[in-house]
Amino acid sequence: MKTLVTATDFSKASLNAVNYAADMAAAINARLEILHVIQVPVITDIPDYVVQLENEMYEQGAHKLQLLKRKLEKRTANLVKIAYNIMEGDTNSAIKEEAKNKKPLAIILGSKGAGNLQNIIFGSVALHTAKHAQFPVLLIPEKAKFANVSAIAFATDLLAENFSDLSKQLRKWLRLFDARLDVVYVNNNPNFKIEKEKQFASLKKHLSRYNVHFNYVENNSVPDGISAYIKTKKPGMMVLMYHKERFFHRLVYRSEFGNIFKNTAVPLLVIQG
Repeated sequence: MKTLVTATDFSKASLNAVNYAADMAAAINARLEILHVIQVPVITDIPDYVVQLENEMYEQGAHKLQLLKRKLEKRTANLVKIAYNIMEGDTNSAIKEEAKNKKPLAIILGSKGAGNLQNIIFGSVALHTAKHAQFPVLLIPEKAKFANVSAIAFATDLLAENFSDLSKQLRKWLRLFDARLDVVYVNNNPNFKIEKEKQFASLKKHLSRYNVHFNYVENNSVPDGISAYIKTKKPGMMVLMYHKERFFHRLVYRSEFGNIFKNTAVPLLVIQG
């Protein structure tokens, strides 16, 4: 059975991501695992107080998670098997460990919609997870609500993508939602369509059984071009492949793209390249 892992610190942004994850789990018949991480301050000279504080944090977290689980069971009409886990320590490490144990279809985390993608729940946790996790990471904007995903957008610079591995991952998500794929490429050169035909043809060959549309967007700004595409086509999800020092890495550090993520309410699926 498919599994989705999500994490919450009970903030508005993280709870929205949990709700999104629950609705998605119901839609795709998946199990939902909710993680809450506590961080006990290190006070070496008062060990008894630390133990007491740790117990209180566990009790408070467990109580909130129990209430959350009941709300989600009601929300999903008891169609989703929901479990939760409390871990202590570094949030990045805890999410990584939880994912290693559960082997999820995706890790779903919330965004506060700040100026760039580093300003997200738990500080830079979601971006760190997207960069280092061995599983896809789905980042949920604060305004996003789960709905039928009829179109998945793939933003790419088409520079030496490993189309064999990429298409394998894309096929999984296209089958999951029975969705079409919109490949989005932004460039300010009027002749770029001709220049990229070979790469497009190669990708399409790997996805020959799927509904694939190529969107050539002529614009001087990649974020502006992607924003224009999103406003026109309204995809249910956007996919970026992470390469260090490559397209995603350059894009996420630009505040303009953070604003797209904030204002369009389109979830961002990050897969490893």
